Amino acid sequence: MPAAQFGRTVKAYLKTLSKREDAAAREIFETLTVALSENPRQMRGQSLAWLEKIEPEPWPGPTLAGDKRGRYSLKGWEFWKAYLHFPYAKGAARKGRVMYAIDEASRAVHLLMMYTHAEYQSRPDDGFLEGVMRESGIPPRQ
Repeated sequence: MPAAQFGRTVKAYLKTLSKREDAAAREIFETLTVALSENPRQMRGQSLAWLEKIEPEPWPGPTLAGDKRGRYSLKGWEFWKAYLHFPYAKGAARKGRVMYAIDEASRAVHLLMMYTHAEYQSRPDDGFLEGVMRESGIPPRQ
């Protein structure tokens, strides 16, 4: 279930590509969506050449630390990141990332956002990620 931010980030990314690259990227995102819906935790041994790995990701700072400012519950949810390699791109743009959350109760995968290392050299900051989660319906802490 793609979130609004995921759709926006993919759309913005696709606008930067040539027609041939756009077609290749769309195929990658479609295949990734199916693969994650079938097995969102398969960390190694994927048969997809452009998928480097999938790993659990720490929740944004206040959530993980248990600070009172934390807005997201860890119970029943997992936060993950897929590491992609775009074969048609050059430099830092070759390294793509897709962040997603897994809702254990419904077994749903929530695609949150994608980015390349040309946009962010490391993961987006926690404040931004909290906004993406809030917009995506990740439940607030009780």
